[in-house]
Amino acid sequence: MGHLRFPILLFCTLLASLQSRAQDRLPLIQSEYMPFLSAEFNPALAVDPKVYLSIHLAGANMFALNDLAFYEGKRFNLPDLFSGRLKDSDENLASYAKSATMDVRIEGPAAYLSVGLSSFGISTRIRNHFYARDVAPELSRFVFHGFRFSPQYDQAYKGDGSIASFMSWGELELTWAHMVRLTEKDHLNFGIGLKRLYGLGHVGLNIDAMDFRVTSQDIFINDFSGSYAVSDFTFRGGNGWGTDLGAVYKRMKNGRPDYIPFNAKSSCRQSAYKYMVGLSITDLGRVNFKTNAFKTNTSLADVVWLDYINTEVSELEQLDSLLQVRVENDQNITTRESSYKVKLPRAINIHGDYDFEKGIHLSAAMVLPWKGAKEFDLARASSFSVTPRYVRKIMEVGLPLSLVNYDTFRVGLGLRFQYFYLGSDDLFRLFDGEDVYGTDLYVGMHIPIYSSKSCGSSSNKRNLIAPCWGQ
Repeated sequence: MGHLRFPILLFCTLLASLQSRAQDRLPLIQSEYMPFLSAEFNPALAVDPKVYLSIHLAGANMFALNDLAFYEGKRFNLPDLFSGRLKDSDENLASYAKSATMDVRIEGPAAYLSVGLSSFGISTRIRNHFYARDVAPELSRFVFHGFRFSPQYDQAYKGDGSIASFMSWGELELTWAHMVRLTEKDHLNFGIGLKRLYGLGHVGLNIDAMDFRVTSQDIFINDFSGSYAVSDFTFRGGNGWGTDLGAVYKRMKNGRPDYIPFNAKSSCRQSAYKYMVGLSITDLGRVNFKTNAFKTNTSLADVVWLDYINTEVSELEQLDSLLQVRVENDQNITTRESSYKVKLPRAINIHGDYDFEKGIHLSAAMVLPWKGAKEFDLARASSFSVTPRYVRKIMEVGLPLSLVNYDTFRVGLGLRFQYFYLGSDDLFRLFDGEDVYGTDLYVGMHIPIYSSKSCGSSSNKRNLIAPCWGQ
């Protein structure tokens, strides 16, 4: 757990650490050559890809957004960033409530296989998601500077409406996608992903109302109404189930009602669409934390934290005992639960792609967050993007133009080349001289197998492979 002064300080530390922002690997989420990646955005994109078997080895992706800390553009450079010599960030002094969202994914092994009119996939990943909103300006200053920020000593402040929630969990996902309608003019595909969720840990704080005052030694909190929840960070702190659902409509260039991907009966041809539109709902589900976990609700509680500077907590048991003494005592009204649930950061995704021929595509995508009703349910940022793409068998490049949370415009660059993919959805922010509220990189390795055994045999012996429709 690290050294904690109070649950508020834990969340302040998390919030202050968020100094980057990114999005969903926008140039590649509709790629027909990486179904392991596109299926995370819409499971229906896994069927009828340009690869018979797609094996993902490893990858990493980070999405984060905050409006509290930034690096001054004229002093920011990539060598200092990667070497660790970059100076401390600056503080956004604007007097409005601050917010933050983070989604860091470590993508593990995955494999997607085309079988008849279906595709089957298995994928693994570890995710870490942080969500905070409406953090009061004065509380945000303590977030940035720590509680030893003397300009705010001995003054009464309010922290009403602040919410923060951080969860770490693992996912094992099975994906099935199927071509449910095939005609000469159009294809309709459906996909579903079923996820087993392994809760690795959670911590959350919800402040409905609170008055607080900080001195050089002590913290005084009055009329604290809200809740906090903690689950110890272990391999099996909780578990649950989740699902992704999606559908894709394709207007075909020269479709066939008897088409079967990667099959000699279809002359091993690959389909090609003129345009494609899709709709998906992702991250439906929740994790139930019930091992070494607790959630406490408070109403009008008064807390006196004496000598907070010299108070250290490094284990869950120590934090639990400390909270019971300081908050959950006879003078305050509290209720405690030994388990609680946290919903995943659900989203509704709308997307489309138009093929202008000769490898030139124009894609668009919209991500709409669907926040849960409970105080610790996770939420993600909204985005709208338009991405010109150039697509070939061994390489793919895209230039995403995106708007995040309806107010932040970004220009990125993404690349797939043979066995590697990498990019950033906010790359040009690093070079335009403006203040940098963060950076974003994603990278990974995969092995594409382009043809099935029957089509390889047909190509060598019977020469039945016609020019690929999508090439």
